[in-house]
Amino acid sequence: MGKSKKNRSVDIRSPGALPDTMTVERMKPGLCYHRNPLMTDVLKDYRYTEKAGRGILRCRRRLKEMKRKSLDIIDTCPELWVILHDD
Repeated sequence: MGKSKKNRSVDIRSPGALPDTMTVERMKPGLCYHRNPLMTDVLKDYRYTEKAGRGILRCRRRLKEMKRKSLDIIDTCPELWVILHDD
């Protein structure tokens, strides 16, 4: 995962295509799919993560509360981009 700050936005890029059953539209309401469930469980057990797979939903809700522009989520296949705008 990488991020870059330019044009008053933060771009987060996650390598790899979305799984066959996942789409950007299905991510928006909070549907999650763990590419590596074992790794997810280990990270949760060691308390490196709390609730894996809920970041997009939480960000969208918080941005709405703050009356800010929502996230742009772009599936470029082979990467997923999430763009947070600085309004």
